[in-house]
Amino acid sequence: MQRDKSNLSIEMLVAGFCVKYARLNYLINEFYTKSTADKLSIYVDMNSVIKKLYSINEWGYHYKDQLELSASILNLCAHYRDFFRSRGVQTNFFIIYGNNCPAFNELYIKGYNNKFIGDYIKKKDITDMVNINKNTLRLITQYIPGIYFFDIGNNEVSAMIDYLLRYTHSAEVPDLESIILTKDILSFQLIPEHNVKVLRPFKAEEDESYIVDNSNLWEIFLTKYRKLSPLHPDLYPGFIQNVLPMSGVRERGMYSILSVTQAINAIYQVIQMPGLKILENNRLYSQSAVNAACMPLIESSNEAEIELRYKAINPRFQSSFVLLDSNPEFRTIRFTDIEDVKSLHDVMMFYFEDKGIPVDLNRL
Repeated sequence: MQRDKSNLSIEMLVAGFCVKYARLNYLINEFYTKSTADKLSIYVDMNSVIKKLYSINEWGYHYKDQLELSASILNLCAHYRDFFRSRGVQTNFFIIYGNNCPAFNELYIKGYNNKFIGDYIKKKDITDMVNINKNTLRLITQYIPGIYFFDIGNNEVSAMIDYLLRYTHSAEVPDLESIILTKDILSFQLIPEHNVKVLRPFKAEEDESYIVDNSNLWEIFLTKYRKLSPLHPDLYPGFIQNVLPMSGVRERGMYSILSVTQAINAIYQVIQMPGLKILENNRLYSQSAVNAACMPLIESSNEAEIELRYKAINPRFQSSFVLLDSNPEFRTIRFTDIEDVKSLHDVMMFYFEDKGIPVDLNRL
């Protein structure tokens, strides 16, 4: 049944990222059977959550008050916090907003993410509304324990997630799992490097949301994101960092140099060469190393362009050389929680309750 587009609200848009508890329970039981962790870091890609607001071809999402967006993001956190609390798991949330179009990337790829930039410019009213809500979230999250907000300007959200995972040494913290709430394909690169998972909301007639991890990354990438048949499921998932720049990322306006099949087959063929260990099927490689290994097998003279594409979309490169250059304040991050119940109550009253905007504070 087709939805009535005139009745869609910002609250409903954000709620689309709230995986239903029945589905979430199934996914957690399926993918965390061997985990004994009692702490979970949830990285919320706010660009992915609200991206439809900028789509020129989409209908408008109505709202009674601009701050409904902030309230909906907080309610999203409450939705997941309450679920994991019931399972004895403590949660920290890192809400990250970035436009995914660093100016530096224009040096690598002309017209990088141009479609979004065009929509962003045309919809000034949406941008103004989003900016108001970013400022509101920045203020309010200071008073809510374990919820932190980062505005990274035009940078890639995946770069900030990479930086936070390294900055907090998440992989070294015992009994801690990390999950990324997003639909963005670039986040897949973080899965093998940090052993994290992606929770990808997907709602059709039913809630068909799914989790992506090292075990199913290629299947999900090929069948759901590229509409292709499964191919070489035993290929190390870390090669996604190389396949993307080789084959193109249409989500950023990067079109194909090679087909996905060509790129995967070339890497796999090199790995399978008898007696040689040019590429091994268990580690990450720089793009230059993969180019050198694979280019003799395929007719292409685009090694330099592929290398530039890698720099534009690779989270580690972006977090190391682009993010901190434009946001030097992130070199030192303090995760502070202001324990002031009265101030929190006053802030919530001023921004939400007095305007009749519901925020489920009890579940936060």
